[in-house]
Amino acid sequence: MADGLCAARKVELGMRVIGATTKAFVSYSSTDEIRNFPELYNLPVQIPIRAPNGIVIADHWRDFMDGTIAISLVTANVTRSYNTTRFWTFSALWGSYDAASNCSNGTSTAGFGQTWDINPTIGISNISCSNVANSELMCLTY
Repeated sequence: MADGLCAARKVELGMRVIGATTKAFVSYSSTDEIRNFPELYNLPVQIPIRAPNGIVIADHWRDFMDGTIAISLVTANVTRSYNTTRFWTFSALWGSYDAASNCSNGTSTAGFGQTWDINPTIGISNISCSNVANSELMCLTY
């Protein structure tokens, strides 16, 4: 479902997003974790991570995943609203699936789910799955 939302968002953004593959930046299970995206989905790891407007957020995948980024995602215009403070991941820092806080693998508004804060230093927040205020889904296109 989240991957479908990302594909629709890519179409909405049009030519500003380059790449044939679009993937939601969430961990769905212990075998489908953000940290394993390069191996699971042939995600290139040595190219810069860019916002849709071309701003470089991180020099490469490992740089993006190390807990700090060059510019906040709000400043890079990755989010649709300046009120957004976090994005859903269902993951601990560094991209491992959080088996206890994942909103039933992203399919339920019951329970709790992990989000990552979107400041230049990435932190995590465990919030109610029904709390959609100030949270977004982040998508990768490559």
